[in-house]
Amino acid sequence: MSTPRIPILTEEQQEIIDLFLPSLPRMIARERVSHLLGFIIDQKTLRNADSRGEGPAGAVRIGRKVVYRTENLLLWIVQKYGVSKIEDQKSIFCRHK
Repeated sequence: MSTPRIPILTEEQQEIIDLFLPSLPRMIARERVSHLLGFIIDQKTLRNADSRGEGPAGAVRIGRKVVYRTENLLLWIVQKYGVSKIEDQKSIFCRHK
């Protein structure tokens, strides 16, 4: 039997997971993900990823609802989309020429 692969996270990725995890339920229904995570990901994105077999690990169907383990969901988000700190907040609002 093979040992499960433990993902290596950057400091920023782990920081985001540690920030969100304590305030969330252990399981989240797909339709609630966007609201509970501050609208950083849409349920349609998750539905599409699941249909391609590329969604968060361990998703389960309960009746007509798809539910994710919160830790797996956060891990999937930070690995798929990455996390980086914005050093200069002004750069978000300035147009580059």
